[in-house]
Amino acid sequence: SRGFPTEVHKTVTEDGYILSLHRISNNLGKPPVLIMHGLLAASDLWVVMKPEFSLPFILADAGYDVWLADGRGNAYSKSHVQYSTKEKKFWDFTFHESGIYDIPAFIDYVLNSTGFKQLFYIGHSMGTTVFLVMASTRPEYNSKIKAAALLAPVATVPKEKYWGSLTKISLNISENTYRTLMRNRVYEMLPRSVNLVKSVQTTCRRTPNVCFSALKHSMGENRKNWDLKNAAHYFSYFPAGTSVKTVHHIMQVFKQGKYFIHNQSIFLIPTESSSYRFVAGTNYLDSSR
Repeated sequence: SRGFPTEVHKTVTEDGYILSLHRISNNLGKPPVLIMHGLLAASDLWVVMKPEFSLPFILADAGYDVWLADGRGNAYSKSHVQYSTKEKKFWDFTFHESGIYDIPAFIDYVLNSTGFKQLFYIGHSMGTTVFLVMASTRPEYNSKIKAAALLAPVATVPKEKYWGSLTKISLNISENTYRTLMRNRVYEMLPRSVNLVKSVQTTCRRTPNVCFSALKHSMGENRKNWDLKNAAHYFSYFPAGTSVKTVHHIMQVFKQGKYFIHNQSIFLIPTESSSYRFVAGTNYLDSSR
């Protein structure tokens, strides 16, 4: 917690998933900030660096009420009111369900807990996609967003020339891999485990370039921001798990070059319209309730 007051909260989605929220607050009365992780990540990835480089601590130090969300299926949100993680039904979701159920549940819980009528939203990577899914399919929540910061946004499919080599390989084998996993009743993708963490730590400690290169060839890179000395520490928090279906959905999106509901041809996110309009004042940082 780095000296900040912290709390763990739970909220239940409309379809029964029990999700975690980690709160970091200085109790200075500023508006809440909801922060959402990316694909295969968890809330702890936001706070693995020193406080002066960790966004949640920077915001908390500035007086904001910070809420770190954990989407369904990751290391901190693996409970359901009806299904266990051993059941296929638990893992029957993609980023579509995360957008229409998880993000609204987080927003309602934070606003009900703090008394504010609006909050700030910060999402990274797939955390931006699920936000746009919500904004597109449940526009009644747009008025509850004071402002949204979408970091490394994933709202359109990049041209093939920008795909990393690992991405291309994954796309080529995605359908066969998906069928094989389903046939063998493997529904969870890269869950966090003691053995996985130890393996990652060992690899990244001995050959940190290998770990960063894996990111480079899948997601891109900014080499000037590589911290090779602490690679083992950072990568021990990633991955944190999701559903196989979520990853397969992303592969489908890349192949088709457009966003649509899993295994269907229905557009999900209109990217050439003014669908995402957020009501906010000119002074985004005031603390009015």
